[in-house]
Amino acid sequence: MAADTKKIQTLVNLAAVEIAAVRASVAALKAIRAKYQAAAPSLAGTSLGNADIMAISNGINALDAAAGAAVWDKVIGAVVPTHGGKALN
Repeated sequence: MAADTKKIQTLVNLAAVEIAAVRASVAALKAIRAKYQAAAPSLAGTSLGNADIMAISNGINALDAAAGAAVWDKVIGAVVPTHGGKALN
């Protein structure tokens, strides 16, 4: 059985990997939104309304805020690259 410290480090290392992926996804969503806004397309003939587009934009903002929380910077800073990451298997 793995020691608790190894389990905690596994959580930290794996969470850091996943939050990096989330942050990359948020950056991609923000880039897509910027292109959409620059194109300024008409919603006519689509099933989406302005409220839907606003909800998408608000969702991107919420993801960005959550992914940018200071706790994630602390987790990323606590990564130990040499840790095997298997203590929770």
